[in-house]
Amino acid sequence: MPVICVNPSNSSEKEIVQKLSLQNGDLRVFLSDQLEDTFNKSIPGKKAIGDILDDTHISTASHGAFCGIFFEDINSDLRNVFLSAIKILELESKEEIEFGFKEIT
Repeated sequence: MPVICVNPSNSSEKEIVQKLSLQNGDLRVFLSDQLEDTFNKSIPGKKAIGDILDDTHISTASHGAFCGIFFEDINSDLRNVFLSAIKILELESKEEIEFGFKEIT
């Protein structure tokens, strides 16, 4: 099942992502474009890199994921961004179901 990790930005969070990658063949990661390129390259998984403060970037990268892991690190303001991204995904999913864009089997 697809899993997305959003904003791993330190060695402890990187270790969590690495362990998840051993268990999940469809690991997705959304990384901040403010992180060093060498750090971003060291993270396993299918990567998207963008503005971590843009909830639409996060929701787009998260589309279709079964589970999301959101790392706040020391920036507690990210919680509101992450919650907004989740709400966007929830609304998009409802619209897809209501208007027949998504077939559920």
